[in-house]
Amino acid sequence: MTGSEPRTDCLDQARALNAAKRYDAAIEALDAAIARAPLAAAFNARGFAYNGLKRYDRALEDLDEAIRRDPALAAAFNNRGYAFNGKRDHDRAIAELTEAIRLDPGFADAFNGRGYAWAAKGEPVRALADLNEALRLDPGFASALHNRGRVWLALGEPRRALADLDAALALTPEFPAAAEARAAARAALGL
Repeated sequence: MTGSEPRTDCLDQARALNAAKRYDAAIEALDAAIARAPLAAAFNARGFAYNGLKRYDRALEDLDEAIRRDPALAAAFNNRGYAFNGKRDHDRAIAELTEAIRLDPGFADAFNGRGYAWAAKGEPVRALADLNEALRLDPGFASALHNRGRVWLALGEPRRALADLDAALALTPEFPAAAEARAAARAALGL
């Protein structure tokens, strides 16, 4: 999460809780932070936490407020894109993530999310382009490696898929979706 507003102790604490996937605790900290100072960055962080809980409609409320308060907050567009991906509204996800990329052309997470959306829409060439860009920007991005591995698998390229999925799991050993996709790639290769 990035933002153009000053950080508060509560906001820093909430970001750490979000990173630890302790979303309920992050929301509690952000409720207090927003009550004291309703900053766009706090609404964005709380929207991120609601995304983590898969409460996408609630996330969108906070992310809309974050963008109303700071229309240049790329992270809020990114998080809104992830909410729309969660709702399987991939066209809206692509639009939000494209805006995040316009605001911050070096935003690897936005390229990853948009690549995921393209893949979900059955557009693997566009998906690969975005996932490759995410990995160019952040070579150690486990989620982008996982998403690219799944695209390779869908394209009938299990060796390429396995390489990406092995790399994702080397970076993040507790990544069940990548382990599942790796098992599919190994099965396709007869391993």
